[in-house]
Amino acid sequence: MGSRSFYSHGTPGSRHLYGGLLEAAVERGVLHICPSRPGLEDSDRKPGRVAVDSAADVAAIADELRIETFYAVSESGGGPHALGCAAQLQGRVRAVAIGASPAPITAKDLDWWARMAKFNEKEFAAAMAGASAYMRFLEPKIAALKAARSWEEVVEALGDVVDDASRAYVEERPDFASYVLSCWKRMIAGGGVKGWIDDGMVLVNPWGFDPGRVTVPVAIWHGELDQAVPLSHGKWLASHLPNAHPHLLPDEGHNLFMDHYGEVLDLLIASAP
Repeated sequence: MGSRSFYSHGTPGSRHLYGGLLEAAVERGVLHICPSRPGLEDSDRKPGRVAVDSAADVAAIADELRIETFYAVSESGGGPHALGCAAQLQGRVRAVAIGASPAPITAKDLDWWARMAKFNEKEFAAAMAGASAYMRFLEPKIAALKAARSWEEVVEALGDVVDDASRAYVEERPDFASYVLSCWKRMIAGGGVKGWIDDGMVLVNPWGFDPGRVTVPVAIWHGELDQAVPLSHGKWLASHLPNAHPHLLPDEGHNLFMDHYGEVLDLLIASAP
């Protein structure tokens, strides 16, 4: 039957994965399951949720599909959710791969804000001020994204959160540019804005579990050029997860999974006990 993997999308994000990732998975006999988190796309909202709460949703879906063990893979803001699954569902999660994941904001030995894009600094500061302040920050950005008709207009709305490496990747691949644009449209449709707020609040609050409880192999993929989630976050995770396998790449940015996903899956499968 092949392997099964639960994929935690970014913050905010979409359950619709890029075709290049799916092709790499199919080539290796891996079936990806990517649920929308509460409040995003057409998923019911769950205000006040924390990262570890994703484990219950994943377990319920796995039970329904009769999947006993599986991998957990994530990108960007999905990282805490994938790690929460591994901490909570011990014996079911075989191994984890996280790409460009933030570290806990509660980390005492990390300057969480250092070298972070100004857009993200302002967004997370608004999130820490509460849902109303966060909504006021997002409203003009959401209006710009709703009106966007091209990748360039998405970049203009998001500002310096898009690093040079990610920008170059998208500009060389028109199909990926179209994919990104469609994902933003799906995400902000309907009640997705409140889901975005809930998803962002997860990152500026305690995760609900100790990363030290994640004992399965965790491959940490992070690009040195990442401005959305600085490299220091990946280094912190590499030094605080008991079974970490860091892959810190000098010439990559926030979208490093797009260039390396076949390797990500190969190493993930090989690492599982």
